[in-house]
Amino acid sequence: MTFTGTAPGTVTATLHNPNSTGQCWAEAGIGPERNHRFFADGAPGSLADPGQTVTTKLEGLESGSTITARGGCSDNTATGGIPMSETVTVQVP
Repeated sequence: MTFTGTAPGTVTATLHNPNSTGQCWAEAGIGPERNHRFFADGAPGSLADPGQTVTTKLEGLESGSTITARGGCSDNTATGGIPMSETVTVQVP
């Protein structure tokens, strides 16, 4: 998963679901309290189905601020789980 400041007030996430089941998503912590928000408010088009790569945006952010971002994938197999990526800090343009 990659996270990049792409336009004023916008961070873009590109995520790939390597699993044969489940979905992957991107989420962020915003502001001093790191309030939780899903990229694209978790809309269906922002979720990566098995084998799929999607690009999704988080808009309306304060230019010049930073957010924390990470992604996760649910693996619905018996040995699966919900592995999360490392949390990264992203500068909002």
